[in-house]
Amino acid sequence: MDQSEVILRPMVPEDGEALVELALSSPDTGMIQIAPRYHLDAYQATLALFPSSDTIGFVAEESGTGGIIGSGFLSFDCMNYEGKLLDCAWLHNLQVHPDYRRRGIATRLAERRVAFGRER
Repeated sequence: MDQSEVILRPMVPEDGEALVELALSSPDTGMIQIAPRYHLDAYQATLALFPSSDTIGFVAEESGTGGIIGSGFLSFDCMNYEGKLLDCAWLHNLQVHPDYRRRGIATRLAERRVAFGRER
């Protein structure tokens, strides 16, 4: 699969079930390992983690199958920096399915989120 076969698009509420499948296929393997269990829709649950900020998600979708193979979020907020209130944005919750890693998908998701943040 080359990069042209991967479509990046904004996340939509209908992606909830696919986000659960992605999370279950991509458990954290760090020193403290976690694997989420969702008791409500994954899209809504993730957005609820950031109630005071404006958050948008992006997904990487395999062309032809519509399967979600990666995701990442971008949140907007304000922060106090050296006594000034500044707009800020941060990237978080990046995931790529293990079968699709080392193909530039995480890089493309990061670049798309940074570009969106700068446009805004």
